[in-house]
Amino acid sequence: MRIASRFLALLLLGVSALAQAQAWPTKTIEISVPYPPGGSSDVIARLIAAKLQESLKQSVVVFNRPGASTVIGTTYVGKAAADGHTLLLADNPFLINATVMPTLAYDPIKDFAPVTVVGTSPQLLFAPIPRSKNLAELIAAAKAKPNAITIGNASNGSLTHLLGVILENQAGVQFNHIPYKGSAPALQDAIGNQVDGVISSSASGLVHVTSGKLRVLAVTSAKRFSALPDVPTFDELGYKNMIVDNWWGFLAPAGTPKPVVDRIREEIAKAIALPDVRERYAGLGVTPTATTPAEFQKQLNDEMRIWSKVAKDNNIKVD
Repeated sequence: MRIASRFLALLLLGVSALAQAQAWPTKTIEISVPYPPGGSSDVIARLIAAKLQESLKQSVVVFNRPGASTVIGTTYVGKAAADGHTLLLADNPFLINATVMPTLAYDPIKDFAPVTVVGTSPQLLFAPIPRSKNLAELIAAAKAKPNAITIGNASNGSLTHLLGVILENQAGVQFNHIPYKGSAPALQDAIGNQVDGVISSSASGLVHVTSGKLRVLAVTSAKRFSALPDVPTFDELGYKNMIVDNWWGFLAPAGTPKPVVDRIREEIAKAIALPDVRERYAGLGVTPTATTPAEFQKQLNDEMRIWSKVAKDNNIKVD
């Protein structure tokens, strides 16, 4: 009798979750972007939000909540109702913050339900036109003048900072790492010849290459980047452990019913498949993807182990 009662309870729970998924959305969907307007995350979120609004016949609003290295906008979603109406558009710092911030206000694994990765792009090492023409020149200059070659990054403890640390470790040099409040001001300083290089995503900096304002010395993709076929990868230049993608993905608060998560993923995947969305992605240098929640969860678990080791080995902490 007790077993039958439990079975009935589970069955009713499953029916309830399915009903929620079929009813979703019942109100405005809010997408939290933990960055200011205009960046790659904001562009991707608004592009997908517009398509979701069309297909679901429901309002989909993007809110920019920048600050504290994405912690403010991320924490907001982690504490929201787990009903599928509040989503986070996250990228790599979502995980990396947990490895470099001892008192982080959220747990990226326990406090969120992964929905899908919607795009990836390589990281690029940009250089001002008047400076290094290739990676070998930059490394040679760094060896000749330890701590004099300046490498800009999005912020202290960011993916771009950690990649700069990995590169200097492998090259046997010491860079002067310059943290900025985002990639945009770092790239502007590179254009102004104020730093020797900047590590940033293709989505943020590719436009400056096509306009002739910056050059790219190497990319972090496993194979050459289709948008820059003449630029070598770090891997082919002999710098291992530099195969890293920048990713953008949607997450919901932990506890969001699986049928609801699956429905959200299905609707986002349909949006990403649209020709005009893929065309816009191409202009950003972003490869469209639509991973499953399980695949996204595995990616988060794997990357958490990787970045935890990098942060620990290099004693990188952010207060």
